[in-house]
Amino acid sequence: MIKLDRICREANVILIFARSYGLTGFVRISVKEHDVIESKPEHFLDDLRLNNPWPELKRFADDIDLNVQDPVVHKHIPYVVILVKMADEWAKSHGGRLPSTREEKKEFKELLKAGMVAQDEDNYKEAIDSSFKVFAPRGISMELQQILNDSAAEVDSNSSDFWVLVAALKDFIANEGGGEAPLEGSIPDMTSSTEQYVNLQNIYHAKAEADFLVIERVARGILKKIGRDSNSISRSTIKSFCKNARKLKVCRYRLIEDEFNAPNLPDLQKYLTDEDSSIAMGIYILLRAADRFSANYNSFPGQFDSAMDEDIPRLKSTAIGLLNDLGCNGATLAEDLINEMCRFGAAELHAVAALVGGIASQEVIKLITKQFVPMSGTYIFNGIDHKSQLLSL
Repeated sequence: MIKLDRICREANVILIFARSYGLTGFVRISVKEHDVIESKPEHFLDDLRLNNPWPELKRFADDIDLNVQDPVVHKHIPYVVILVKMADEWAKSHGGRLPSTREEKKEFKELLKAGMVAQDEDNYKEAIDSSFKVFAPRGISMELQQILNDSAAEVDSNSSDFWVLVAALKDFIANEGGGEAPLEGSIPDMTSSTEQYVNLQNIYHAKAEADFLVIERVARGILKKIGRDSNSISRSTIKSFCKNARKLKVCRYRLIEDEFNAPNLPDLQKYLTDEDSSIAMGIYILLRAADRFSANYNSFPGQFDSAMDEDIPRLKSTAIGLLNDLGCNGATLAEDLINEMCRFGAAELHAVAALVGGIASQEVIKLITKQFVPMSGTYIFNGIDHKSQLLSL
């Protein structure tokens, strides 16, 4: 058995429980709430605001002529500028709307192609490939809106730094931000002249810095209002929050005590009968039953070869008793799973223990650093079939 003891972090107690048993194991996180600032989603649009440029970016784009005669200059206009100008032209001729239907998006791409004067203009190819960024909806995501609407965003003296910053973000979006989160301030590589790329970088950086200063001012005002030191949140924390504001996550968990003593009966019954999750759920029940078996008989099922024939029906009876205690009266488990659990005989295979412990360690790092989104639920590893599954219990 692997146990990673309690870790205290910013007044939150985090308990990671990991266990390996033969070819199976599970990992469980127990923490009331966890705030993730740097969630690092795999697929997320660059924050370029091509569909909603601010005045400085628009002025920069307006000063560049897309019909310049010099072919070298033409092929080094940044695609950001091309898309901002073309989107503006489209909106002027379509009642202020950007392309939304499939036909309109296709037409917009054709306009971009028509602007090319040579086949080797990589900047226009980049503009065509990135045109979907113009089609993206303005404003913030539904996930971020849910965080802003959370009751915890109504802060008081007991609120964490995270929720104080959420309150500041909510104020910013409603006022100075005009419905948008603070700009991240970075731009991707693109075909461009050095001068224009550096100027573009400076414009994005200046906007991000201005947004940060507004949120910092609002956050410090909120801290003062709720009776806390206005400097209790560092500038680096506020800046990191602003940079990742579009990707914030709040994860709420059931405590292990709640999972054991107040199970979610509909989910348990669903997992037990569902073809895709019944084996993982069976392993979970049997791992808990093995602990109950050990407490009742002072040994794990199958630990002694001489008692194997006796332990199998004992474990089955123990597992059924556990299911009844959980409210799943009449539920049964596959006989082969019960036999396998006894065959393990309390063995802790080093490879399985390393895998389960490694997963638990990975989740600890996520929780401490507030980077990446931790697992939500009970992770079951099934080494028999080389599968793993996450159950919400």
